[in-house]
Amino acid sequence: MTKRFDTSDSLAFGLLLALLILTPWPLGSRLPWASMLAAGTVIAVGAVWMAGALIRGRRLAWHPLFLPIFAFLGWSGLQWAVGMTIYAHATAYEWIRYLSYGTVFALAVQTARHPDRARLLAKVIIVMAIAVGLFGLLQFLTWNGLLYWVYDPPYDGTRFGPFNNRNYFAGYMVAALAPAFGLILTGGRRHALLTALTGLAALSVFVCLSRGGAIGLATALVTVVVLGRGSTLGGRPQSDNARVRSSRGRALLLIGVFVALVAGLGLLQQLDPVLTRLETTLSFEADVSLSNRFEIWRHALTMAEDRPFVGFGLNTFGWAFPRYRREPTSSIVMHAHNEYLEMLIETGIVGAAICLWFVVVLFREAWRRLGVARSPWERGLRLGALAGWTGTMVYSLTDFPTIIPAINYVLAMLAALATTKLDAG
Repeated sequence: MTKRFDTSDSLAFGLLLALLILTPWPLGSRLPWASMLAAGTVIAVGAVWMAGALIRGRRLAWHPLFLPIFAFLGWSGLQWAVGMTIYAHATAYEWIRYLSYGTVFALAVQTARHPDRARLLAKVIIVMAIAVGLFGLLQFLTWNGLLYWVYDPPYDGTRFGPFNNRNYFAGYMVAALAPAFGLILTGGRRHALLTALTGLAALSVFVCLSRGGAIGLATALVTVVVLGRGSTLGGRPQSDNARVRSSRGRALLLIGVFVALVAGLGLLQQLDPVLTRLETTLSFEADVSLSNRFEIWRHALTMAEDRPFVGFGLNTFGWAFPRYRREPTSSIVMHAHNEYLEMLIETGIVGAAICLWFVVVLFREAWRRLGVARSPWERGLRLGALAGWTGTMVYSLTDFPTIIPAINYVLAMLAALATTKLDAG
């Protein structure tokens, strides 16, 4: 047995699988106990794995994304250490969670380099996305006002699936379901069952009436279709026959998803509510409308002007915002409804620049690995992982899905699957 399958590697890889399987169900691990239990376990296992690797003199694989991850953890930790944050407890709490996300990425890079393990990791991500989506549909059809039919969460929001807010449900589905799109595109008829189950899971995103989630999922699908058009195998252009099959596959994927969504919504008598919900995106009419978001963004820009370089501290937007909101209101705004603006306000230009650095390296490395994929399944895996990030980034323009640990753990593993060089085997 090789080193990559030794006991410590098996423990670390088992942790990745456990996170994927367990973290979606307790409200996406948003509950403080679930969030800290997951983060503490990840950090502890990561520390044990690292200590064991150093003791054995193991040569660790380097990854270009480690630098921006270290830089962000260092900068946000410095905000807490030297008192730049306006709320030290909130910043420390969020920093621990970000440390766990970085640890998950590092463990995935080190332990999922073998093709069999990368394939298993992708399968579990997809299976969990389908399971959560089907559970969401089942609960929708038998809804009694309580999650799991017995639980009333301590958070406001329109509940759907195992999440207290339909937008968090949609955010999870955008990230976790995208790899299925990539594998369907490259797998053809061999993935007929996967195609059917993926269509049902995608249906749940539209049924939950999250406009941003629907747009994010559509973005992920379009990303797979567009980038799949220019993909190569092993750095070699596809043959004419392969390009024809790929074009047919893309067309069938788009048509199949569209037909399945329309048919499913019709059967569930949800076509009119979905169309009405999407129409409000243009007319600015909704319970939390874009017009209200524009007001939040206007005040938030004033916040950024006050502390442009260092920010207010990680996870402090909700505590700083009230002093900048001039209109009297009884509503509490804890997030900016724009991940990029919120990161700028909380971590300043320095933190925002580090995040931009991370994104640039992520897409550069993913595109490079996609260009030298050695097999159709690896190409589909890379496409789907990259699409998951693309869809989430578009969704983050008007919402804040990455406050949910279950979503971030999926994104961390997708980043590793999209960018890590796989061993031969």
